[in-house]
Amino acid sequence: MTSFHVSPRQRALLSPVADVLESLGYINPESVPSGSSVLVHAFSNGRFTVSSASVPLVDSCHQGGAAQVVTLSDVLKDRAAKRTHGHKDSYDVPSALILDSAPGDSSIGSAVAAFTITIRSPFIRYPAMFIAWLIFASLFLFHALLGRKRQMEEVTRALQRTHLLPWIGEATPRLYIYSKRDALIPYTTVAQHAAEARALGYAVDTEVFDKTMHVAHMRSDPDRYWAAVQRVWRTATDAAASHS
Repeated sequence: MTSFHVSPRQRALLSPVADVLESLGYINPESVPSGSSVLVHAFSNGRFTVSSASVPLVDSCHQGGAAQVVTLSDVLKDRAAKRTHGHKDSYDVPSALILDSAPGDSSIGSAVAAFTITIRSPFIRYPAMFIAWLIFASLFLFHALLGRKRQMEEVTRALQRTHLLPWIGEATPRLYIYSKRDALIPYTTVAQHAAEARALGYAVDTEVFDKTMHVAHMRSDPDRYWAAVQRVWRTATDAAASHS
């Protein structure tokens, strides 16, 4: 199990989500209600949603989308530990994980881009990039001296957990949606994560755009985007049916 540092504030932000999921039985694979279906859709490092037959929409955007999925994973894991131990795959529960423009890398360049990409004026943007580079370089050096791993490194590893969430198992299909023109998230990072997930035995699908910008794939080509979502959901329902 990958260790992921989660601050008390981050846990508190997701407590309402965990409360709803716990009240509906979404804590352990053994307690997930029969007839349930869960789709987790994470957007970049900024937003994620949980949709299910019982929970129409649980939405949060305070922390990074991919990071919040991992935070929720740890919060639910801690609650489950107080009830029971052990895991089993919930193949009878259709579930899927969609990562849109995620996960990102932990490079200084990506961090600087995230904080300056919305600045249009070159007279402001380039000085801001220089200042941001100095700040992040100092932070990265500080973490290195203390032997700490960068958060995105931890998130990237944690997303490969077999039981990332109580309803997710090895057969849960994963869809990576990303673009080669993404200015924030290097597409090679997403492609590498997808390849690693596939090597671990997960059912992995990808939808790669050539010209869309960061998390703009659905707006640019909604038909193609939602066709990919429907495709992974069909895979999820077929996998659940084959193990029921």
